[in-house]
Amino acid sequence: QKRAEMEKAASEIIEALLDWEEENKAPNLREIEEELLQLRKQFTQGLAAQVLADQESSQPVENPICPSCGGAMRYKGKKPTRVDSRLGELEVDRGYY
Repeated sequence: QKRAEMEKAASEIIEALLDWEEENKAPNLREIEEELLQLRKQFTQGLAAQVLADQESSQPVENPICPSCGGAMRYKGKKPTRVDSRLGELEVDRGYY
């Protein structure tokens, strides 16, 4: 399933590039590079988010201890959050307690 999602993301990037090329007749090298860099950023951020979503560290932890009161914390589910990475800003789901 992950492969299918990644292939779909790649296909969408290719389609976006082809659409851009059709709309921008005879672009110069700088314009091509700018578009490719933007599409690359979008693609790699999406791949990173997909890989992170399956990491064990993103799964709920059983009864972590509250650093303030020492009691067991209750899992409240995941919420999206933004993190800065070397690939740029990523949106990932983070567990909240």
